[in-house]
Amino acid sequence: MPGAVTAFLALPFLGSTVGVVFAKVALSLVLTSVLSRKPSSSLGLGQGARDQQITTRDPIAPWRVVYGETRTGGVPVFMHATDIIGGDEGFQSEDHNGAASVTVSQAAKYLRPGPVRYRPEPDSSDNGFVFTEVGSNPAEGQYSVSAGVYTFNAADYNRNLQIGYYATVNERVVSKYLHLVIELAGHECEEIGDLWFDDEQVPLSTSGVGYLSSSGRFAGHVYVEKFLGTADQAASGTLIGYAPDKWTADHRLRGRTYAYLRLQKNPDLFPNGIPNIRFDLKGRKVYDPRTGLTAWTDNVALCIADYLTNAQFGLGAAYADEIDEDLLEAAANVCDESVTLAAGGTQSRYTCNGSFLLSEQPKDILGRLQAAMSGHIVRSGGKWGIYAGAWRTPTETFTEDDLRGAIRVTTRVSRRELFNRVKGVHASPVNGYQPADFPAVTNTTYLAEDQNEPNWLDVELPWTDSAAMAQRIAKIELERVRQQITVVMPCKLSALRVRPPDVVLVTNSKFGWSGKAFQVTELRLVTEQGEDGAPYMGVDLVLRETAEAVYDWNSGEETTVDPAPDTNLPDPFYVAPPGAPVVAEQKYQTTGSAGVKSRAVISWPPSPDGQAISHQLEYKLASTGLWTARQLVRGLTDVLDDLAPADYDFRVKGISNLGVAGPYSPTTRQQILGLTDPPADVSGFSVIKSAGFGLAQWTRHPDLDVEINGSIVIRHSPLTTGATWADGIIVEEFSGGQVSGIVPLMTGTYLAKARDSTGNYSTNAVSFLATEGMVTGFNTVATSTQHTAFSGVKTNVALDTDLGGIKLDGSTLIDDMVTNIDDWLFIDGLGGISATGSYAFDATMDLSTVATRRFEAAIKALSYDTGDTIDDRLSPIDEWDSMDGNVVNDCDVTLYARTTDDDPAGSPGWSEWVPFFVADFTARALQFKLDFVSGNQTHNILVEELAVVAKEPV
Repeated sequence: MPGAVTAFLALPFLGSTVGVVFAKVALSLVLTSVLSRKPSSSLGLGQGARDQQITTRDPIAPWRVVYGETRTGGVPVFMHATDIIGGDEGFQSEDHNGAASVTVSQAAKYLRPGPVRYRPEPDSSDNGFVFTEVGSNPAEGQYSVSAGVYTFNAADYNRNLQIGYYATVNERVVSKYLHLVIELAGHECEEIGDLWFDDEQVPLSTSGVGYLSSSGRFAGHVYVEKFLGTADQAASGTLIGYAPDKWTADHRLRGRTYAYLRLQKNPDLFPNGIPNIRFDLKGRKVYDPRTGLTAWTDNVALCIADYLTNAQFGLGAAYADEIDEDLLEAAANVCDESVTLAAGGTQSRYTCNGSFLLSEQPKDILGRLQAAMSGHIVRSGGKWGIYAGAWRTPTETFTEDDLRGAIRVTTRVSRRELFNRVKGVHASPVNGYQPADFPAVTNTTYLAEDQNEPNWLDVELPWTDSAAMAQRIAKIELERVRQQITVVMPCKLSALRVRPPDVVLVTNSKFGWSGKAFQVTELRLVTEQGEDGAPYMGVDLVLRETAEAVYDWNSGEETTVDPAPDTNLPDPFYVAPPGAPVVAEQKYQTTGSAGVKSRAVISWPPSPDGQAISHQLEYKLASTGLWTARQLVRGLTDVLDDLAPADYDFRVKGISNLGVAGPYSPTTRQQILGLTDPPADVSGFSVIKSAGFGLAQWTRHPDLDVEINGSIVIRHSPLTTGATWADGIIVEEFSGGQVSGIVPLMTGTYLAKARDSTGNYSTNAVSFLATEGMVTGFNTVATSTQHTAFSGVKTNVALDTDLGGIKLDGSTLIDDMVTNIDDWLFIDGLGGISATGSYAFDATMDLSTVATRRFEAAIKALSYDTGDTIDDRLSPIDEWDSMDGNVVNDCDVTLYARTTDDDPAGSPGWSEWVPFFVADFTARALQFKLDFVSGNQTHNILVEELAVVAKEPV
C-alpha cells in the first residue's frame, strides 16, 4: 500500500499556499476566459478529457475532484492476483444410519448446486443403484441441503441410507482473479454509475454487496463493489476474504471514492491485458446557502464557491468572511434559471460537469469553471464575488461631474481579436464525455460587416455537457466581443462605489452618450500631483461597452442585429462535409488460390467549400455502434475488399491541409451481398442438331464468379410446352468460362442456368425447344418401360401412388442412426428426405445377339420442396421468397447402364455402370438403374415416366 498512501497524500499543500498568490492576480482574471481567443486552461479539452478518462498506474498521483456528473478513469491503488480452484467433478456417496441430520465430508464451497440423490442401502431386493432427486422441502424419506448439511426426514423410515452428491475432486488452479482497487475521486461522491471498459459498457446486476456483469461478452467475468468515500465506510469484506494478508479491515479509504473490481482471467476477453476502466460518476456534495443544505448539484456558482472555500484541496477561503453570499445566491439563481430548448423541454441555464486534478493550476481550474457560466470570479475588498453570465441592471450613472480628467476612447478592437463566428467543443455525454463539436454560432450581420469573410473563434468548454448550453455561451462570447468601444475614464474617488464587473451608465455630451451601458473591467487606484504640487488620489475605470441583448436567447436563435451598433477576420479551420457516400459492389479475382472475392467501391461528392484535400471513410455494421476508420485517401473513392455479407453504414469526413477534420457526411446504409447474390441469367442460349448430338451455345457469362470456378448447368425436360426448371434433369454441366458444349440430342425443352463459385444459381432458367427429335433411320427393337408400376428394386426410393411416380424416401429411423448427430446429413426419421437413393429396372434387356444399337432414355421428372406448402409457412407473407414456391436447384436423377456380351441367364460378366441419355452400346444385354440425389432434407424429385428404347439402323 505505499503507492496508494502516497497517491492519497499527494499535493496536500495546494489549499494553503496558492491563495495568497492567487489574490494578487484576481482582478486580472475577471474577463480572461471570455475575451481570450485561447482557452484559459493549460490543458486543452482534448488532452484534459483523455487524462480524465484514462485509468493510469502511477507511483504518485494527484487527487481528482469531480463536480456535477461525468465519466472518469482513476488510479489503481491496489492490484493482486489470486487463484481460482477447480478440478474434476465426480459423484460422491456416503453411508449413514437413519439420522435426522448428517454433515457431508466435503467442504461446502466445493459442492455443486443441484439435486442430491439418495437411495436405501442396497440389499438383496435392490435392483442396482437407483437415486431419487431431493425436493426443496423433504418429504418422508428425502433429504434437503443447506450450507453443506443434509437433513433427512426419517419419519419411520429406519433403514440405513446412502446419500450421493456431485463435488469437486482433484483440486487444482484452473484460472486466476485479478483484484483492483481504483480511486476515482479524492472526496465523497453522490453516486458511482455505469462501468465502461474502453468504450464498451459492462452491464451489471446486483449480486450480494456488489454487482456482477450480467450480460454481454463480459457476463460472469467482472465483479464490482462501489464505495462513495463516506467518513464511516468500511473496508471491502469481499477483498479481505481473497487477500486477508494484504487488504485488511483497516483499509477503509475514508473520504475517497473508489471501486473494487475482480476480473476473471480470460485471454479472449482481455487480449491486451487490463482495459481502460471508467465509471460514470456523480461528484461532490456542496453547500447551498439558499437552503442551508449540503447536497449534490451541478450548479456552477455553488461548485465554484465550494472550491474557493475547501481547505483540503481548494483555496481555503473562510466562507463567512471571504465569500460574498448575496452575490453567490444571485449567481446560483441565474444558473438554475430554466431555459426552453428548441427541441422541446427545458434545462438549467448553466451547469458544470467534469473533473480536475490537483496538479493543475488554480487559475486554470477557476478559468474553466467561470467559462461554464460565461461569468466572472472577482476578489475585491477581501471577498470573493461570483457572477454568472446574465444582464445586471445598472444602478450607477457617471457624468462629467465624476471626472478628474479627459476620457480616452478606443472605438475598435484589433482585427486579430475580432470574430463573427464561434465554434468549438464541449464534453458530450453522447460521445462518452469526449470532446465533441457543438453547432457553430454565426451572426450574419457581423459577417456582412466583415465583408463576408468568416472569422472564427474556437472555444473549449470542458465543463459543459450540453450542446444547447454551449451555443448559448458561444453566442454571449460573440456578442461581447462585438461591443468594441473601450473607455479609460479617470474619475474621482467617488468611483469606488462600483467594482468589476458591475454595469454602469455613462452620460457624456461630447461623445453623444446618454445613459450608455458599460461594464467595469478594471478599477485602479492612482496617485497624481495637483497644480499646487500636492498629491491626491483618484480612480481609473476601464470600461467596455455592453448591452442587455448580449444575453438574449430565444429557443436557440442567435441575435442577428448588433444591439449597440459598432465591428472582425476569417479563419480556415472549418471543412464542410462531403456528400453522402454511394456504394457499388464489384467482384475481383485474387492473385492467390482464394478464387473470386467481392469488394465494395465507395464514392462520394466533394465538400462544397473545396477545403478538403483528403478524406477518411468510416464504416460499421448497421447492428453495432463501433465505427472502423480507413486510411486517408486523396481522392473521392475508397475500396473495401471482402466485406462479409451484411447491412453496413458508411460515412465520410473531409480533412484540410492544416489537418482540420470537418463534420461527417450523411450516413449511407447499404446491404453488402458479397458472393451471396445470384448470378445473372444465361443469355443467347440455343441447341442445334449436329452429327447426332446437340450443340448447346450461349453468350459468355458476365459474372466473374461464374467464369472462374462456376458452371453453366443444362437440364432437359421431355415437355414441349410449359416446361420449367423443376421439370428437367441435368444432362450436362460446363465450365463457366465456356460458350458452347455437346449435349445429348433429345426432343423436348433444354433449360440453362448459371451457378457461381459458391453454389448460387441464377434466378431464372432460359429455355430452348428442340422439336427435330432423334436421328432418323432407326427401328425400335426393344423397350423397357418402368412406369407406372415401377416394380424394380428400390433403395431409399418409394412409390407414391397419389403423385404417380417414384421419389426419394424419408424412411430412415432415428434408431438406425449410429453416427454422431453432428455427422448426420438429414434427420430422416423426423421427416427428412434421404440424401440419395436408387431404382434398379425390373428386368434385364436381352437382345439375343451382340450388336451395336442406339439406346434412348425417356424420363419425365419434377423437383419440388416438401416443406413449401401454405400450411408449412409460419413466417409473415412479406418474408416469403415466392408465392409459387421455392425454386429447387439441388435435386436430380441420373440414368446408368451396364452391358455384357454373355447370356444374361448364365453367369455373365458385366461392365462398369456408365451414365447416359442417348448412347450407342455394343452388347447383347443391358441392365439399367436410376440414381437419385437431394441437397436438402425437404427437397425431393418425383419421376413420373421412365423408359429406355433400343434401336437398330434400318
